Amino acid sequence: MPHNLMRSRKIVRPALSFLLHVIRAVGKNDSLGMAAECAYGMMFAFFNSLVLVVAVLSILGTDREVFNSIIYFLGSFLPFELYNLIRNQIVQLAQLKKSGILIFAIFATTWTTTTLMFILKKSFERSYHVKETRSGWKVRLIALYMAGMVVLGISGMMVLLLFGLQIAHFLETTFPYAYLSPMLIRLLRLPVAVLGTTLIASVLYWGLTNAQERLIDVMPGAVFFTTLWFITTSFFGLYLHNFPYYNRVYGTLGVFIVLMGWMYLTALTLLIGSEVNAELYRRKSAKRQPVISPQN
Repeated sequence: MPHNLMRSRKIVRPALSFLLHVIRAVGKNDSLGMAAECAYGMMFAFFNSLVLVVAVLSILGTDREVFNSIIYFLGSFLPFELYNLIRNQIVQLAQLKKSGILIFAIFATTWTTTTLMFILKKSFERSYHVKETRSGWKVRLIALYMAGMVVLGISGMMVLLLFGLQIAHFLETTFPYAYLSPMLIRLLRLPVAVLGTTLIASVLYWGLTNAQERLIDVMPGAVFFTTLWFITTSFFGLYLHNFPYYNRVYGTLGVFIVLMGWMYLTALTLLIGSEVNAELYRRKSAKRQPVISPQN
């Protein structure tokens, strides 16, 4: 029994020490303030990406049920007022002239997502205490590439979440002998989305930081972010469900404040994940430094 207690202490103490260092780094690097800047960029990127998705689907002549699926998915985690606002915007956008909206949406989405990448890059490098040594044009190309990767990754997860059941039904009706694939799609739809979120965060941590780490090295922070983000989003939704007084206090601005609050929590958890990776990076770097023995 004492032996097991000693082993537990050896595991718990380093973990608590590591967590304490991360919490101190969050305060020292002003992650709370940087999260507000990131949330502001996320707000613009979110709405412009939404406009782009609606414009592309409208040009392709997508059925109304697809738009209903998008609206239903957003309503599954957004407050009713915000959900109602976005639903009205989607309906209006789908009825406007498509070509002009598409050109504007491509430009606006590229600009806002690239700007968001620069903001995240600055925040991540503050966590690592490293300076940018790459050329300016290379950094801009990396930001543009990362923005495209994030948009494609999120689009893939949206397709899986929105149309996973429809894909499974199509496979069942078209290929009756391929019964295993539809079953796997139904079972793994949400786990794959969680895995995709972790992978997107890993790519962000790896590509935007000039720390020369491997993708596997930043995976702990990505896993931490995904876990903390789902927990935080669940508690935020529970708070909005049980204390729906924000609309009375803030009036019409309440829906935007709610969305900014959710964006802020998302950005903060992403920066905390970066602090986790930065702390691991510092500890690995300290172990790699050679120990200089005193000369006789």
